Amino acid sequence: MSNLNFAAEKLGRALYHLVGTGTHQKRLHFAFTSFRPLQLDDFNSHPKLKKSYEDIMRRLMVVKDDQKDDVPTKLEKMTNEEAVELTEMLVDLYVLTEAARCIEKSKPATGNFGKDQ
Repeated sequence: MSNLNFAAEKLGRALYHLVGTGTHQKRLHFAFTSFRPLQLDDFNSHPKLKKSYEDIMRRLMVVKDDQKDDVPTKLEKMTNEEAVELTEMLVDLYVLTEAARCIEKSKPATGNFGKDQ
């Protein structure tokens, strides 16, 4: 099984930061801290999810002179419309990740378990 359980857990936690008080940008920043441990490899078995995650990260990340990721600066410059669009992308990624995870869980295990050899 892929790392979809881990991805769903991190994205699910991120969603809780997307509701509540604060600007869209501030909530996205807190959401980012929840799903930042995810890597592209966590979506290897699902190319569409991998591309969605990559698109989200591309919109969030900016490289400064010191070559370190600086998400807050990027979010501060983001318009409300851009922040709402990014929030929707994050919710969509979570929903699709959960759906893929459920499908993987429902598939029977493969192998020769229980068969005479």
